[in-house]
Amino acid sequence: MFGALLLVMLTAAVAAQEANISVPDVTGMNAPQAAAALNAVGLRLGSEANVQAADGQAEGMIASQNPASGERAVSGSAVDVTVARAPNIRLIYDDNDLTLINLSSQPLALAPLTLNAAEGGQGVYRAARWGAEVRAGDCVQVWSIGRGEPKSVDGCRAVNAWLTTNDTSQHVWTRTSGVRNFTITQDGEVRAECESARRNTQDTPMRCEFYVDTPADVPNLPYIYTAYTTDALIVLNPSDDGWLRLNVEIVGAGGEVLALNAATNYDSVDPLIKVENASGVSIRQLAPGQCVRFRAPETAAEAFPQPCVPYADSVLETPFWLADFNVRDRENKDHTCKAATPGRLTICVMPR
Repeated sequence: MFGALLLVMLTAAVAAQEANISVPDVTGMNAPQAAAALNAVGLRLGSEANVQAADGQAEGMIASQNPASGERAVSGSAVDVTVARAPNIRLIYDDNDLTLINLSSQPLALAPLTLNAAEGGQGVYRAARWGAEVRAGDCVQVWSIGRGEPKSVDGCRAVNAWLTTNDTSQHVWTRTSGVRNFTITQDGEVRAECESARRNTQDTPMRCEFYVDTPADVPNLPYIYTAYTTDALIVLNPSDDGWLRLNVEIVGAGGEVLALNAATNYDSVDPLIKVENASGVSIRQLAPGQCVRFRAPETAAEAFPQPCVPYADSVLETPFWLADFNVRDRENKDHTCKAATPGRLTICVMPR
C-alpha cells in the first residue's frame, strides 16, 4: 500500500515538474504573432479553428486559446487557438430568387455548401449545382421561377453562375411547403441559420451573413530578407505580424541549390517550428523576429549579422554569400544578391 502511494506521489511530482511553463496570453494577436510569443517560452502554435467574430471582436485575431493563459504546460506542447473571422458570405433573397455573394478576397469553394430546410419543412439545395467555386467579390444565383437572365444585385461584382429550378424541394430559402428557416452547412457542419423569405419580399429582400471556413488569410511577406557579413548570413522575418514562407531556393555561384525550407540543409532545427509530412521534415515558415542562419566554420556561435531569434543553424565549409548568389523565386526566376563586403553589413531583399 505504501509503495503504491509513493509511486502515485512520484508520478504526480514528475508530471508537475514537466508542466512547468506558464502559457502566455495570445488572445488579440494574429497567428504569426502568437507563434512567436509561444515559441519564445518553449511552446508551439497548435490547431487554428475559425469562428464568426462576435460584436467587439477584432477580425483575424485570436478569440480564445487552449490551454488558457496562466495554465501550466509541458515544454514543446501545442496551444490550440480559435480565430475570429468576419462574415465571408452574404445571402440576399426573396420569395423568387437567392443570391450568394463571396465577401472574401479569395475564391470560395461551393461543393462543401448546402442549404437545408430547417423548421417547418424538408428539402435541400446543393451549392455545387452552381459549379466548383465563386470568385472573390462575385456571386451566384438561383431562381424558383422561370427567368431568361440573372439580375443585378448590390454588392455583387459579377454573376459567375445562375440557374432556375422548378423542384420545390430545393426552394428552401422560401416558405414553400411551410419552411420557416433554413440552415447553411459546410461539409455537414452548420455555419448559419437564416429565416426563409415570406411572400412578396421582392421590394425588401432579406439578408443573412455568416462565416464559412476558408484557407487562412494571414499576412505573408512577399519577399525574402537576408542580412549578412563575411562571417554569417541570416534569413529573417522582419515584420511585426506576418509569416515569412521559406518556399524559395538560394543558388550559389557554383550552381549549388539550397532549399531554405529543407530541414536537412541545417545542422540543427528547433522542433518548435518543424513540420513533418510525407516528403520529410521541413521548416514551412518563420514568425516575426525569427531567423535561420548559415555561418562560416570559424564564426562564433553567438555571432549574428542582425538581432533575431534563431530557430535553425548550419555551418558551411564554403559560405555561398562570399560570392554573388541568387534568390530563386516561386516562378523559377533568379534575383542576384551581391557578395559580402569585409567589415560591412549587407542587406538583400528579393521577391519570393
